[in-house]
Amino acid sequence: MSEVRRFRRGARPFDFTAGLPRPGRYPPDELDVPAAIEAIRFAPVEVGYGFNAVGRQVFRQVGDQNEIRRIITSDLLAIEGGTFVHAHPPYTQFPVGDPRHRSGSFSARDLVFMYENRVSVMIAVTRERTYHLRQRPEGFFLDPGQMRNAYAEIVAEEEASLREQAVGGIISVEEAQSYGRHADNTMARLSLFFDYWWEEAPKDASRP
Repeated sequence: MSEVRRFRRGARPFDFTAGLPRPGRYPPDELDVPAAIEAIRFAPVEVGYGFNAVGRQVFRQVGDQNEIRRIITSDLLAIEGGTFVHAHPPYTQFPVGDPRHRSGSFSARDLVFMYENRVSVMIAVTRERTYHLRQRPEGFFLDPGQMRNAYAEIVAEEEASLREQAVGGIISVEEAQSYGRHADNTMARLSLFFDYWWEEAPKDASRP
């Protein structure tokens, strides 16, 4: 992981090649949603951008490898009806090329965050894909408890199915153990409760 540096909390976009910003809140850098997606495509930790209901960027927040913590209440209120864009960094304990290195789609925590803060659109950004989750006009069909329970049940079934495929030689053991694959398969099955889709990342020769 990149060295953590004492970046000034200014309004410039992050440059992760220069080091890793400290966790916490940063002021807006004026990027719109598409630009914010690409700005954090290769972030080595979770980084989130909050946009209000009219698409104005409200804040940026840097977390760690696993989550973004302690977003202040005023920021959460400001993105009600808006969009939250965040990075899902790769699992760097595994080498590049190992299926377990790849991160994937939304977690149960993401779904609950969307519900509890009344966010209309959630976007998760990985090196390979951009995942989109939009609340349907009819609203949410599951409450937080139901989301957690349904996610846990489905991911357990997917893990068991992938283990069986690995035993049968259909996929590798590493693919069966991929958290990114687990999340992708689970969200595919939960998609009937949301407007959900994903896109492959743009092909770019300058990728790290």
